[in-house]
Amino acid sequence: MKPATLKSIKDELVLLSPDALSNMLQRLARFKKENKELLTYLLFEQQDEEAYVQEVCHEMDEMFAEANVKSPYILKKNLRKIIRTMLRYIRYSEVDETEVRLRLHFCKMMYEKGFQHSKSTQIRNMYESQRTYAERTISKLHEDLQYEYLKILRVMV
Repeated sequence: MKPATLKSIKDELVLLSPDALSNMLQRLARFKKENKELLTYLLFEQQDEEAYVQEVCHEMDEMFAEANVKSPYILKKNLRKIIRTMLRYIRYSEVDETEVRLRLHFCKMMYEKGFQHSKSTQIRNMYESQRTYAERTISKLHEDLQYEYLKILRVMV
């Protein structure tokens, strides 16, 4: 089955009654964890972006605490999992400042743990790529915010 285009879906959703739309959203939430997480964000957390960022940072802290640092291979897998989780939450939000804060938090945690100077090139590259993505997104923000975030980023060299 070929999925419909986004425009045709949008046009069709406009025609639905509120009850039919509610039923469709409930069915959609049943199928995938990501759908349920996105609906949770849109319904409950979108209004308070600060609390959302704090919650995601706390989850990232827990994942860093559980990371196995004895084996570079396992550490690399754990860091990739943290990055995948972070990217999923960034995709839900679509707010540039949230993206910057989450990427900076990831870099800060790697800096504090000393992973940015790891013997593993791949682990160092993970750190550098997140720094680069953060710098790109910072350039989209207001000048005052750019100054503040770049100051934070310069500390983690």
